[in-house]
Amino acid sequence: MKNPLLSSFVIVTVFWYVMLAIPSRALLHEIPVYALKGLWIALVGVFWGVLAFAVWLAVVRGNKQHGLKSGDSRRGLSISLGDFPRGAPPPARVPCGETFLPETFSTWFTAYQAAHPTHAALMRAVMEVYQARALLPASPVPGGHGGATLMQHSLNVLATILNMAPSWRYDGHKNKKGQVVFPLIDGTYRFDATDPLIPIAGFAHDIGKITCYRQREDGLVEEIKPHHDTEGGKILITLEAFWALPKGDRDALNLALSFYHHINSLPLWADDRTRALTELLITADIRTGMAEGEKNLAALYEDIDALPGWLDGQMDEVMATLPAQPIPVQDTPADHVADVAVARAGSAPADENDGWAWDQFEALILEPGRINGNNKAMRVGFKHGEWVYVNDAVLRTALAAALNASRLTEQAGRGQMSPFTRLLLSRLARMGLLYQHHDGRDFSEKSALFKMVMHGTGGKIVQNWGFTMIFKATAFPVIAAMPDCKYPPQVLGCGFGEHRAINKSGKPEPEAPSQSIEAANSGNGIPLDADGIEGAVHALRNAMASAEPPQFKERTDKGGVWACYALDTLKSRVPLAGGWDVLAGSELPIEASARWVRGASDLFLCLCIGEAPHQG
Repeated sequence: MKNPLLSSFVIVTVFWYVMLAIPSRALLHEIPVYALKGLWIALVGVFWGVLAFAVWLAVVRGNKQHGLKSGDSRRGLSISLGDFPRGAPPPARVPCGETFLPETFSTWFTAYQAAHPTHAALMRAVMEVYQARALLPASPVPGGHGGATLMQHSLNVLATILNMAPSWRYDGHKNKKGQVVFPLIDGTYRFDATDPLIPIAGFAHDIGKITCYRQREDGLVEEIKPHHDTEGGKILITLEAFWALPKGDRDALNLALSFYHHINSLPLWADDRTRALTELLITADIRTGMAEGEKNLAALYEDIDALPGWLDGQMDEVMATLPAQPIPVQDTPADHVADVAVARAGSAPADENDGWAWDQFEALILEPGRINGNNKAMRVGFKHGEWVYVNDAVLRTALAAALNASRLTEQAGRGQMSPFTRLLLSRLARMGLLYQHHDGRDFSEKSALFKMVMHGTGGKIVQNWGFTMIFKATAFPVIAAMPDCKYPPQVLGCGFGEHRAINKSGKPEPEAPSQSIEAANSGNGIPLDADGIEGAVHALRNAMASAEPPQFKERTDKGGVWACYALDTLKSRVPLAGGWDVLAGSELPIEASARWVRGASDLFLCLCIGEAPHQG
């Protein structure tokens, strides 16, 4: 046979036919009869099997068609054909005990639950979502929000918003100049301090972070989705307790949570209640962040370049009215100890963050090609002589890529130093390795980023860096042993401007006097330092550059960025031989870049620490 497949079939069939027929008692001609009987039985079985399948399929299709024709009903809405799309599933939750809020809120919540049971049920549902992620930090930056977990930060904002509500007023949306840009829709509207949405907005405002943040195996948190406020609105509508609220409450709450980081994008149809609630939430969130140790919070809000008038005017008493540490969270029920554990309250120690930042910096800068490398995409700096010159922006970009956490090393705002860079400069300054003296001027580690250029053959500029970190090569023996780069770097001055120098004249500072002289104002009888107000300002700048600088409030106007120190703080943290009282309100020299500002509760001495960010 020409067909090998048919030939093989015939050979195998004849072989087994003979092999089976020889030992059997049946005649060879009877074997086909048995084969036909077996085939008949098989065909009958197949027939009934196919028939049963056809009947089953008809029943399934009939039930499906009946279900489609019957329609569906969900939350009061009915359709006559098909089922409603179910959307995203709700997040995982861990059931709470009967008392799920800290004891601080027990009296308030008892009354709230009695008056608004459906709203209280939604707060419980939100807490159950937080309980399932009790260790998730409130910020992807180590130490952000004072090291608080998402649950702790949410409780802090709840406390803040409850304290603020009784005195809150809303008469239209205002810009940072205090001008009304979106007036009241209803001229008779008055903010209701007892609105049951206020506590829910404060407690649930960051719920979107459960899908925007992811905790890595190394313990760090990375942001995998932007716009956690918008994500929070999406998560809120998956909770059944949300749909138990009246429609007006649902709309106002969902809009406030979805747009509080970009309030100018609120739909035009949003009513006065929604806008008032959103502005209250923004203010409470920023106040809480300040109490937790955050700075430059306006940068986190897309539509706020600087704190607007309606917010900035209420910030003077922030530190006096808020706790310095996050509110502690209750113990987890015993039956869920294996699932969740409550993270510690309070901020991580400074040396912990400092050490972590240094470890990441050291690991990256010692990689081959990072210093004096030929690959521009890999290189972050140069070594020449006893100094290492590192481009701050390039370093932060490389670290962000290595750690897969862009927000970890980004700048807090335009023209402002990254917190990560500040940690590195502080560490280098304490080690005595940081370049801080240039052209007769001294700079604190908060200003120690310098302009640097390199001139190649024929005087052509081959490198021109605006913000360069400069430190001694002995910080890393491996780098110190490297040969110098081809062209010597030239330092031009401080990247932030020469006004950031501690001694702006460029002359050596006089020694501190061993005795004091009488004050110019003979009527008070209080002695002053020999250098008068200039000596006092210099003493303050030295304190600013110390390991534990005094606390200040940062303000920005067209004249620059100002560090404002309360008079009480100056008295306790910057001692003077004659005391600060005699200097209060005195005329300040122009070259000191200082001014007095009268606050709501104290007098502030403000020192210029940077240029105002350029708009546009």
